[in-house]
Amino acid sequence: MTRTLSESLPAHGIHADVLCTGLRGAYPAVARPYTVYRCAAGLRFGGNKSLSWDYVRTLARLQSQYDVALVHLPNPLAAAALLACWTKPIVALWHADTPQPAVRAGTAWLDRALIRRVSAVIAPTPVHLHASHHAALLAAKGIVIAFPVDPQRPPS
Repeated sequence: MTRTLSESLPAHGIHADVLCTGLRGAYPAVARPYTVYRCAAGLRFGGNKSLSWDYVRTLARLQSQYDVALVHLPNPLAAAALLACWTKPIVALWHADTPQPAVRAGTAWLDRALIRRVSAVIAPTPVHLHASHHAALLAAKGIVIAFPVDPQRPPS
């Protein structure tokens, strides 16, 4: 979803870059209409969750270049970083609840705090909003916009 949005938004006059964790230099150089800022992940947990001071520092440094943050949730690192240093509007893309009960129990407070802070929450279906552990919070800010799918694009 992040790739599809980042590639399609420029056609609507919106510049969108990507901030993520990952191994620098471990990805092939690809011409893109956006920049990918890859931050070193200091600690990984819960499958695809990570902690990274580099991510927080990079987000704070980049804030002056952007009008809004679009964050894919759940993402404890992004939630903590945005709550710590982002002062501009935030829009959340709600993918699903964290599937691991222990990780969800430990990070749900970050999800709740960020949901309270965001301007809107976009979910691909009503079920994503209403079946969530955070349904009460999501209902007030949630809107449904289906996943953008380009059937012509090969899988990444």
